[in-house]
Amino acid sequence: MVISALVAFLYGSITYGIFPFDKSMSWEGHLFGAISGVLVAYNYRKEGPQAPEVKWPEEEVDLEAIYNEQLRQEAEFKKQQEELKRQQENIHITYTFIPKDKEDNDKV
Repeated sequence: MVISALVAFLYGSITYGIFPFDKSMSWEGHLFGAISGVLVAYNYRKEGPQAPEVKWPEEEVDLEAIYNEQLRQEAEFKKQQEELKRQQENIHITYTFIPKDKEDNDKV
């Protein structure tokens, strides 16, 4: 960036040659030379040495993030298991046992 600014500063005065300041100088030649230079530069902008295409390396796998996610899932699973145990503890089942021979006596 600094080099291009320096070049524009040092050679920028050349562009004043396209304007008719001196009657003895052919400014039309300079004008059309500048126009043709811009057109040729635009036409050949893809030829010659080009900037290399940047190939970024593939992003590495974030093992720490995967490990943390596994820990979070395990903690969530344990929390669900504890909640399930707590719900099962609140369930009370009452069984009534009727002996077989007592059942026969009731039928008769």
